[in-house]
Amino acid sequence: MFFYVSPSGHAAGTMPGHSRQASRSESIYTIRQHKRTLKQKIMFWKKVPEESRTRVVVANHVVPPHVSRAQHPNGSYPDNRICTTKYTILSFLPKNLFEQFHRFANLYFLFIVLLNFVPAVNAFGKEVAMLPLIFVLGITAIKDAFEDRRRWHSDNRVNNATCRVYNR
Repeated sequence: MFFYVSPSGHAAGTMPGHSRQASRSESIYTIRQHKRTLKQKIMFWKKVPEESRTRVVVANHVVPPHVSRAQHPNGSYPDNRICTTKYTILSFLPKNLFEQFHRFANLYFLFIVLLNFVPAVNAFGKEVAMLPLIFVLGITAIKDAFEDRRRWHSDNRVNNATCRVYNR
């Protein structure tokens, strides 16, 4: 497993408008060893099997610059980009609803809505019963999308930051 320690000045609370904190002491991000396929990204709830922990790394300055990513000896391994976002465009709606219905209050309101569709129990209008649930789910989804967008901007800021390379 590889770790990335953010540069000084990026620790939580030191940048204006930046409130995300990855750990108590300093911002540490975990980088995946292997790329996830599109199928693995869509089926996010399934575990990826553990693969071997050893790999051969070829220094980039040895490889000519015109070599494509597919031909590059390190091309099958992920780069050191940070990705702390929770959602993609395709997974936002299912993942967000999955997370929101883990809250008891949302399940309770869903039960009330479903109960109103039973003719014997129909207490008030079906549409009126849906309004509080749709309102809460919508506002929470907007908040989660806003937070994920802020994570994405923060990731881009870290990924595009200049770094110092030291030779031994």
